[in-house]
Amino acid sequence: MKKVLFTIISVSILQSCVTIGTVRIKGKYQEGPVRMEVAKPYGETWNKVIDFISDIGMNVKMVDKASGLVISDPTSFFGHTSIEDKDGKILNPKAQIVTSRTNDPNVKNLIRSATASYKSET
Repeated sequence: MKKVLFTIISVSILQSCVTIGTVRIKGKYQEGPVRMEVAKPYGETWNKVIDFISDIGMNVKMVDKASGLVISDPTSFFGHTSIEDKDGKILNPKAQIVTSRTNDPNVKNLIRSATASYKSET
């Protein structure tokens, strides 16, 4: 009984010493809003934006072409995010968002699931 209790206490103490941290991103990525001028007519550009929003699966609630406003339901970015591998290469090249890696096992499992989802689509 003492051995079992000692083992439980030892594991608890060792587990509490584990720190969860993040690994800095190596690549250079856009921060903040993306702004660009397009040398195409507004209507053509607007259609491309709407196509992009549809392609990533956003459920659009309202569109106002005159003001450039698009309102959507809350959207999951699952499958549209990625992390870098240890060499700084993005695991999901189709990702719209790149996040830091972590040593949190719960987050690692979620990322593995998203990466597997991406790989099964290609």
